Amino acid sequence: MLAAAAGEHAARPGQSLVTGRSRPLAVHSMDGSLLRVPDTPANRAAFGTVGTADDSAAWPAVRLFPLNNVMTRSLLAMPWGAAGTDKAAAEQALLDRILAEHPHVLAKDQVWLMDRLWHGVRRIAALTGRTHVLVRVKSDITLKRVSPILPDGSYRAEISGDGLTMTVRAVEYFADVEGQQVPEMFCLVTDLLDWEEYPGPELAALYKWRWDGSETGLREAKAPLHGAGPGTGAMLGSGSPDLIAQEIAAWTAATEMTRGVARDAALAARPAGKGRRAGQAVRYRDLSLTRTRRLILAAIRAGKTSYDALTSQIGRLRNIVDRNRHRARKSKSPSAFGHAGPKDTVTRIAPAVITMANKPAPAAPESPRNSASHTPTQAKTGHRRRAAAVSAAPGNRQSRNVTRKQTAHQGINA
Repeated sequence: MLAAAAGEHAARPGQSLVTGRSRPLAVHSMDGSLLRVPDTPANRAAFGTVGTADDSAAWPAVRLFPLNNVMTRSLLAMPWGAAGTDKAAAEQALLDRILAEHPHVLAKDQVWLMDRLWHGVRRIAALTGRTHVLVRVKSDITLKRVSPILPDGSYRAEISGDGLTMTVRAVEYFADVEGQQVPEMFCLVTDLLDWEEYPGPELAALYKWRWDGSETGLREAKAPLHGAGPGTGAMLGSGSPDLIAQEIAAWTAATEMTRGVARDAALAARPAGKGRRAGQAVRYRDLSLTRTRRLILAAIRAGKTSYDALTSQIGRLRNIVDRNRHRARKSKSPSAFGHAGPKDTVTRIAPAVITMANKPAPAAPESPRNSASHTPTQAKTGHRRRAAAVSAAPGNRQSRNVTRKQTAHQGINA
């Protein structure tokens, strides 16, 4: 089922978000998640619990590690296993399984977006041997800068651990939203070392798709499950590990088949006649998976609805996306501090302004002799123009010239 979805994306143009100029890469994401299961002795012994060191949490849980296409949220692979008491160790074990059991999912024409849960240099190096990555890092990850600031505002650095040292390119930027008091600092590392093919500002703008591919994809997949949501009950119904495995397989297949119907509906749908998407092709993310599921169930019960009529009806029900909505972050589970109130849930509509944190060092002026004997090529002229565009980006107030001993990332140890 999942292999067929991957083949569909490869055969149909426009099914994947791509980045790059002469060497385009399809953009995917990977992230971990949990499913609570019924509290039976067999499930508790097989899967364990999370949140307590003594395994006394109310519900056993399984940990998932889905790999998604960020544009269609299609599931390409999903290893799963015991939740374990340590999130990092459990997700790293699942990533090891991907490298060992699902290497066919990873390819050199892809780039994978990953969150701040650092999986170690050994695993990142193993991933980059098969594909490309764009990973957000925390401030306690040490980067040793080994290059000047490049014209796009990024720089090359060495990152060490697990007895290995690998060279990466670091992209540091601020995401500033109107009404937000403090701009949020991001630091991404990637094995894509060619700044001309994959400029830093483009990679910075690309990273937001991790949320769409992983977080939103998981949320829409979990929505039909009974008990889905923070702090509620079991999301699956079986009392034994073997039946839990069957439930997960059935849920995965049903979700991906539903998404396949929605993708067919998007291909057959007519572009909108007005609005922001007027005249543009309908995308999968413009359609609702929940509405698609309900219409499929209604068609099955009716027993006489044709596939073309079903996809036509699904294609008429559009979501409004890309509205740049923001609101304050608040806890969703019981805690000692206050919960989100009416004032906190007010949604602000404002675009996020991305500002590169580092400026390239100014180029040394050419001597009269050199300028008379050498004519800059068109490519070099383009480099200078791109560097000027990065330096003059709107809201670039935090940017500064960076020396070899100083960068915006707090974990630098150059």
